[in-house]
Amino acid sequence: MNITSRTHAAAADEINCLIREKLIPMRLYNALQGFPGATIIGTTSTRGKQPDYGWCPKRTPRQSGPAEPKMPSTVIEVMYTENHEKLNLDVRYWLSPNEENVKMCLTFRVDRENNEIRMESGIRQEAGNNNNNRTRIYRNQVIYARMTTKGRPIVSGDYPFWIPFDSLMLRPIDTGRAEKDLRFLKADLERFAESIWNAEWE
Repeated sequence: MNITSRTHAAAADEINCLIREKLIPMRLYNALQGFPGATIIGTTSTRGKQPDYGWCPKRTPRQSGPAEPKMPSTVIEVMYTENHEKLNLDVRYWLSPNEENVKMCLTFRVDRENNEIRMESGIRQEAGNNNNNRTRIYRNQVIYARMTTKGRPIVSGDYPFWIPFDSLMLRPIDTGRAEKDLRFLKADLERFAESIWNAEWE
């Protein structure tokens, strides 16, 4: 049985709030189905796995053939007590082409010893016909939030942190509406870091 720590819960809750807030101007706030710690079973295996949080659109694009089980399109994994290799294995699991709809995995490594949070995003992309449709995993961004002795975060790296719209909603942006990629500015990342730190040490 997996026990969710306060750190994991705070990270999952805050990023969920930030994502849905970014969707409000697009009138898509209620367009996502959440997977808060749900056990997800892929279509090619019977082994289930739990992300710290995941999302997919409530209404998926039309597809031919029988309906497939709903899978998250984007997931997050938080590393607090786990080792780095475990987190890397989690990313490879979620972005495997065998896991169907999962297009993006966000990871958050909480380093208590160095008072730092490392935020990364991995994305699955199809390599194309010239490579026999092989799938590659790309690390999109690396952002750091280092906490000062006064508990204030100093953000550095490849911000704004962003989630491509099509990786979350599984469809292209509708140019006739206010839809766009989700971008998390420095203030968003500071708020996120403070929520994690406050949950653990206050």
